Amino acid sequence: MRNLIFPLIVASLLACGGNESSEQYLSSAKGYLAEANYQAATIELKNALRLDANSAESRWLLGKIYLETGDVQSAEKELQRAGDLGWKADDLYPSLAQAWLAQGKFDEVLSLDHKSLQADAAAELLSSQAAAELAQGNPEESGKLVGLALQKNPESDSAKLVEARLLASQGDLTGSLIVLEEILESNPEEADVWRLKG
Repeated sequence: MRNLIFPLIVASLLACGGNESSEQYLSSAKGYLAEANYQAATIELKNALRLDANSAESRWLLGKIYLETGDVQSAEKELQRAGDLGWKADDLYPSLAQAWLAQGKFDEVLSLDHKSLQADAAAELLSSQAAAELAQGNPEESGKLVGLALQKNPESDSAKLVEARLLASQGDLTGSLIVLEEILESNPEEADVWRLKG
């Protein structure tokens, strides 16, 4: 009897698991992302892309996960694919700039145009561009870009963090600490702020 039941159970499970669509996998991935379960979300997004390799949203979300988990080369690849498939620049440019910045691809970061972006997205991109200029030893250009970023979004933590780094690089440690404390008031768990403050 047991020999008959086991194959039936396996067949039943396979039948239940074989009908998911790309959209269902994508929806499931979003649920896991809401819980910050990146591993499970990655599996679901790869399943979605197995069924629909041209899903721009799946590519975009997978790129974001790679960026969040520090795999910046994979992030760059997936974000570029999302862009090729028409994903919106407001999402794409700031994230792609972060992936390039982490790899020291400063020219690529600076090549992106913020003018067509919404204010928040433009501020994030400009912040990465300011960081790229600072990393290349151009504090004056960095300061100009920080100013533009804060014009776009005065509450941008990314812009404030670059501003704090810029002030510190110029020897204004008090000014830098004031900016860092301002960030921590609204975002007390920001690891990059604590690192710089330390």
